[in-house]
Amino acid sequence: MQKLANQLITPEIEAAIRREFPLFKEFIIKHFGAEVFEEKIGGYQTMKRDRVIESIPLDFIPKDKDDKYFSLSQEKANRAWEMNEVRGDVTSAQSACKQALPIKNLRTNEFELWGKYPGAIIILRPLKTAFSFSGLPALLDEAWQVWLTFRIEYLDYKGIQKFAEIRTENIYIQKMLTHFAGETITD
Repeated sequence: MQKLANQLITPEIEAAIRREFPLFKEFIIKHFGAEVFEEKIGGYQTMKRDRVIESIPLDFIPKDKDDKYFSLSQEKANRAWEMNEVRGDVTSAQSACKQALPIKNLRTNEFELWGKYPGAIIILRPLKTAFSFSGLPALLDEAWQVWLTFRIEYLDYKGIQKFAEIRTENIYIQKMLTHFAGETITD
């Protein structure tokens, strides 16, 4: 397959995403149990750079959730991108969710972490790119983005440490600190 000029999710990146997603889920199950997934096992992975935005489905997505997960994944990436543009952050990595606030879902009458778009992160090097996921519980969406960007070499261990400092309530990212300790990315 020929690489398109604006293609973000190249065949190599897609293969890495599909390889890493089950490994991430195995890691979470090993350390926290399967129940943390709340029976959610799939969703949409999105990458955005400038005006280009691309998404791919991962694992099983219930038919009644397909459009929702796709739209939310792209919305999270767009919001993270816009937030970075407005604030002009120059750090190497940041979460689109500095502090998730519970918002009441009027359809279910329950509170959800919604208002600050957990599950989207911005990586500024090598090229500014937004990564987002929708389909898992909110903090797992976000942890998956940190895992993925580390494994595809957009984020180094110091980046994981930064996310752990920013998102102290995300126990999954905290656990990644010890899991990935000692692993380095070669230049």
